Amino acid sequence: MDEIRINPVNEIVKLGIKQSRMLKESMIRAYYNKIVEPYFFENSMIIKLDNDILIIGVKNSIWLQEFTLKKNIILYKINKIFENNYIKNIRFEIKENINPEKIYEENFEKFEPEKINLKKEEIEKIEKKIEEYDEVIKEKIKNMMILSKKKEIYLKNHNYKKCKNCGIYFYSERDICINCFNQNKHKERKKLYNIIKNIPFIKYEDLTNTHITKEQFLDIRAKIKDEVRKKMMDGANNNNIKVYKKYARIYFMIETQNSNEKEIENLVNNYLKRLIY
Repeated sequence: MDEIRINPVNEIVKLGIKQSRMLKESMIRAYYNKIVEPYFFENSMIIKLDNDILIIGVKNSIWLQEFTLKKNIILYKINKIFENNYIKNIRFEIKENINPEKIYEENFEKFEPEKINLKKEEIEKIEKKIEEYDEVIKEKIKNMMILSKKKEIYLKNHNYKKCKNCGIYFYSERDICINCFNQNKHKERKKLYNIIKNIPFIKYEDLTNTHITKEQFLDIRAKIKDEVRKKMMDGANNNNIKVYKKYARIYFMIETQNSNEKEIENLVNNYLKRLIY
């Protein structure tokens, strides 16, 4: 992986980076396709920056091993961007449906700020935001904000969207970036997980206001069923009938999607007899 070369940032920017998790995360996202090699980039994505730990999602266990071997190099290159060791560690996690959307295209290097003119009211808006700053740094901050606004205009003109959740610019048909999309998906799966645990007999057709597919529903249900069955069998093997029956009821409600107490109780007792005899 080639070393990244960028212009040194001034002290004002350094202070802003140090104090802002979002700014650090945005910079890492912006440079990520230059930090790692193309085939690494295509099989991974930045999930989030958690304090000083960067979490990167990878496609599978093979890529997990590959990234682990490159961990120190990636960490070095990231901190090289900041000219400081802001990122202390990287954690890799296996994630489904890796889709490294373009946050900034490579042709972003064609960005020519001098060719983009801001409207008078946009300049005034920036000046109003910084009017309480010290005169020594006010002009520097103003120039930074103007440059940032011009980048925003450039990206919009190249069909990039601003994520409704986190505010980062990305290239996709969706209204939110891949990271926010996956976070929402994870929350929805977690919510469904709790629903199935509380209502074991629930059917996919009974769900409302969800983007979970039937296949995902069945997958989550199968995982819960396996967990419950293990606890059920632990109870039976330890001669703890109370524990066995508690989890056996849940297991057979998931298995049959039946809420009839009498029928479920018969299944629980009949299965116990089979285990005993």
